[in-house]
Amino acid sequence: MNEAEFRAELESDGYTVNEVTWEAGLINDSHTHDFSAKLMCVAGSVQITTPKGEFSCTPGDRLKVSAGTVHREVVGPEGARLVAGRK
Repeated sequence: MNEAEFRAELESDGYTVNEVTWEAGLINDSHTHDFSAKLMCVAGSVQITTPKGEFSCTPGDRLKVSAGTVHREVVGPEGARLVAGRK
């Protein structure tokens, strides 16, 4: 699935679509959201840790994080650009 197809899928599923750019080495310590999120890594990398495990996201990878899920994000040395949907 490419970026355009992912954006179209998000919109079709009722998600609000955003683009997120994170600087290299950024760490978002454990937190939750009151919304579900689906994301696709477009450039760079980010490692996301949830109670279900650690997930490395590189270009083309997709991940869903349900509302209320505790998670942590660690951005790789080249930063990361993500397409993210919130619902």
